[in-house]
Amino acid sequence: MLRNNISKLFARDKHSIASLIRTISTASLDASKVKITNVSTPSKPKPNDQLVFGRTFTDHMLTIEWTEEKGWDAPIIKPYGNLSLDPSTCVFHYAFELFEGLKAYRTPDNKITMFRPDKNMQRMNKSAARICLPTFESDELIKLIGKLIEQDKHLVPQGQGYSLYIRPTMIGTSEGLGVGYPDKALLYVICSPVGPYYKTGFKAVRLEATDYATRARSEERRVGKECLRLCRSRWSPYH
Repeated sequence: MLRNNISKLFARDKHSIASLIRTISTASLDASKVKITNVSTPSKPKPNDQLVFGRTFTDHMLTIEWTEEKGWDAPIIKPYGNLSLDPSTCVFHYAFELFEGLKAYRTPDNKITMFRPDKNMQRMNKSAARICLPTFESDELIKLIGKLIEQDKHLVPQGQGYSLYIRPTMIGTSEGLGVGYPDKALLYVICSPVGPYYKTGFKAVRLEATDYATRARSEERRVGKECLRLCRSRWSPYH
């Protein structure tokens, strides 16, 4: 059975085979092993009219380290803070990086719910396999994100169009120069209470419909290189 699955995966995407082989015999991601350290003084929610997209962050973050030798380490929920990385870390030089974006909403009956997180986890695993980063158990990461939200549930805004933006990210953390797949990685999740994405607020966006050009592109993966290409096409004065 395993051989058949590997053969099918290799036939579909040969870049995925390395990630699959490296995660078969190592420790799986396990939400029950999470270690939680709380902030000493929780922050107060900002008024909705002061929420600028992606500029305010919650009190805690989730981090999970991975090594090729041991697999996934115990997840940690801790106060939001900086990452410490060696200047030679491979994410800086060879773009071993991917991310997702999903939202949690506060319902009228004051419950908090995420919008189809399984689809984001599916795409995140596909991105990881594609660029030789480790894959993970989707259900376990969804549980961990739920625990992270629980720590900062008082910061989830209420109101139509307001939500908690969730940004899962994975980076290669192997140190040293030279091209090769990472033998260390870091998966982390940060959250941001948000309002409207555009400065104009919840207003209709003017669009031009054409039949002479195709601007759409695949959203099968979300990796750093893809976003760089998008930024260049939209905003670079040198493009």
